[in-house]
Amino acid sequence: MPKRKKNILKENPPEEENIKAINKTKWWVYLIEYGVTFSIATGLVFLTLWLRNAFQGNIDQTTMYRYLADAFTIPGMLFILLSILVLIANKGAFAGIGYGLRHLARMLLPFLIRKDITYAEYLQKIESRKSTSIILCFLFVGLAFFSVAIVFIILFFN
Repeated sequence: MPKRKKNILKENPPEEENIKAINKTKWWVYLIEYGVTFSIATGLVFLTLWLRNAFQGNIDQTTMYRYLADAFTIPGMLFILLSILVLIANKGAFAGIGYGLRHLARMLLPFLIRKDITYAEYLQKIESRKSTSIILCFLFVGLAFFSVAIVFIILFFN
């Protein structure tokens, strides 16, 4: 008598596999988001230091602390404020302005072939594109850089 095969679906349901695949994908997406944001913030730090001529060898320690505090404060505050702006935009504060500009562009550039949508359809369209992960990414990177700036401010005043 042949052995009965176990029900494979009960042991490994497809929903569980899909959830694992989605979580693995999101991990890579988060890694890319944070990596790009961190790289941009680091670039802003080096740009600020370069504009201050901080890479010259004849700068005393307290001046260097001040330059570093300034260099880390700028991207820190920039990304914190950018996260707040994205949060406000996700709440729909700029939906009417966006719809109006889109409608204006359609009237001024009639050769653009776009479907004329109503305001309710526009709201549904932008509702599906909202993301909270980028808000947290901007906020955490901004707080990290601002924390480093606070350390250099403390060192500057000591």
